[in-house]
Amino acid sequence: MYPIFGRCDDYAAQVSESGALRLGQWTMLLLAFLGFAAFYFSGAAALSVDSAYSLINFASAIVARKVMIASRSKPDATHPYGKGALENTYVLIRSSIIVGVIGLAFVGAVVSLIDYFVYGDTTEIHLGIAGGYGVIAAVILLLLSLNYARTERIAPSGVLTAERKATHLDAIMSAATGITFIVIAFIPNGTVITSESFDIREIADSILVIVLVLLLISEPWRTIKAEFGRITGERQDRAIEARIRDLLSDQVESVTDIYAVNRGSLIEIDLRLSYSGAKSVSELDAIRMSIVTLLAQELGKIRVHVVFTNREISNMN
Repeated sequence: MYPIFGRCDDYAAQVSESGALRLGQWTMLLLAFLGFAAFYFSGAAALSVDSAYSLINFASAIVARKVMIASRSKPDATHPYGKGALENTYVLIRSSIIVGVIGLAFVGAVVSLIDYFVYGDTTEIHLGIAGGYGVIAAVILLLLSLNYARTERIAPSGVLTAERKATHLDAIMSAATGITFIVIAFIPNGTVITSESFDIREIADSILVIVLVLLLISEPWRTIKAEFGRITGERQDRAIEARIRDLLSDQVESVTDIYAVNRGSLIEIDLRLSYSGAKSVSELDAIRMSIVTLLAQELGKIRVHVVFTNREISNMN
């Protein structure tokens, strides 16, 4: 088993993280109810998607707290490297859900446009109600995102990062929806875009959903690729590896290889070092502890596995 080194107090981190997730959990449930009410009274399809997304965020916050506790548990005989990979798995699943939800929203918006232009089906939207909800929801979500960011500074965590990004994405979509509805509400009848043959107010939410999905889907998609790479052993944190190499440039004779994985709440490091001449076990242990202490001071919470060898990690077997 390899102990964890770093500056973060586990108990304080768990309390801060759990508090932020609990606040997010109930905030999302509140927004879900408000969203469904706004959808019922306004008829704006975009709000039904937003409400469903809030419900998913509510459920995700519950799961996130369980993942947080499990991922921070100490290594044992069954899990000698701990359960840090749970954070990467959670972020991967969380991002996949986001892509799925906004993908369904995109399909629904396209179907609505087809119904309007091909079949002439329309749904009257009460723009004031829809716009008001969008702005209020955006403000609440922005404050929640800032709270996640504040907690991240106290307790760095992949779980918190995933929730912050999801909340920030939701805030952007809600703000864009609300502002668009409010602006459109002031367009008078009889203009080029509000005539009897074509009224943009009847399809504004569908157009907005399509534009937002195209603009925002790249971020969760990149996260999916990165976390899948970390879980499957692909090098995804080369910047961390380069920094470690720089930090050790004056500390060791030769760095054979470095493999670092960002688990969110900690960084796992597999370090291969080589030395000329013979050294005793106690000397090697002293070298290891000096390296671990230096990396913990510079990188924060880490778990380090040091092997003294001339062979790279990929050539050990």
